[in-house]
Amino acid sequence: IHPDEYILVGFSGGPDSTFLLQVLNKLAKKSGFRLSACYINHNIRPTAAKKESAFCADFCRRRKIPFILADVDIPGYAADMKISLEEAGREFRYLIFSDIARQLNCRKIAVGHHQDDIIETILFRLFRGTGPQGLDPIKPLSGNIIRPLLEITRPEIERYLKKNKIKYLIDSSNLRSDFSRNFLRNKIIPLIEKEFGDKYRTAIGNFSKIVSDQDDYLKKDAAKELNKISFRTPGGKIVVDLKRLAAYDSALRKRMMKLAMESISG
Repeated sequence: IHPDEYILVGFSGGPDSTFLLQVLNKLAKKSGFRLSACYINHNIRPTAAKKESAFCADFCRRRKIPFILADVDIPGYAADMKISLEEAGREFRYLIFSDIARQLNCRKIAVGHHQDDIIETILFRLFRGTGPQGLDPIKPLSGNIIRPLLEITRPEIERYLKKNKIKYLIDSSNLRSDFSRNFLRNKIIPLIEKEFGDKYRTAIGNFSKIVSDQDDYLKKDAAKELNKISFRTPGGKIVVDLKRLAAYDSALRKRMMKLAMESISG
């Protein structure tokens, strides 16, 4: 974040986003950048949303942070797109943030993902089935989205809030384990931590970085080799010399075909 920038902060009132907004607000006063906070009402939990939005508005008022309340129809969006409420909320949230950021002329959007979110996402994708690209799931900078907390753990966040007597809300739906991510967070990860201690975070994080580095290398190599054995027609098709493709190692060959398909499908 540069001193002259205007940052939109995603704010739900939970511990992660409360910590994020509190710390960025303190830094903003020292560094000179500006903040606005945005709460999105998904219209899934009307009673809870009313309580959360009131909490967020009051939190911002006390700190003189401009506050925006966005009201969106996530159930309708999920039905139209034929996806789960969980997926719809995640997708539509970023669309709303981007729209508001454009209106306010905010250069970046800050969200509260932390180290435990990385661990949860890696495990979630492993159980669902993923390749190397899925093991480096959350970047600190992705387009205009910034994630300043990726090196910080959930226990560290909770300790800071408790020590500084900063109030926050707990989303009761996060305590239920009927969503896959919640099941991992509430049932599986506590067992991992009990058996291996909190060093499991560092171990999984290091594994993710190693796989990511190897993936980046393979991606560049595959692109270079694909250019040697393929060409694009005026109509937009990609023609690949299958005989030459067959001579490559299996791992690189799969990568080359994946790149070819991505380039025409988007």
